[in-house]
Amino acid sequence: MARSHAPRTRTKVVWFCHKCGTGPNNYSLDEYCPYCQRRRCHQCTVQEIQVRVDH
Repeated sequence: MARSHAPRTRTKVVWFCHKCGTGPNNYSLDEYCPYCQRRRCHQCTVQEIQVRVDH
């Protein structure tokens, strides 16, 4: 009989540009908004999200 396991997850930090609203952007890779090219600042929204780890 197969066991039912909850999906494995990890935390990822993302951000949303306060100027144009684009997101989620990768916090560790995207220092600038890929849409409007503004630099991430204290007015941008930063969130931690859970992403599924498939293995």
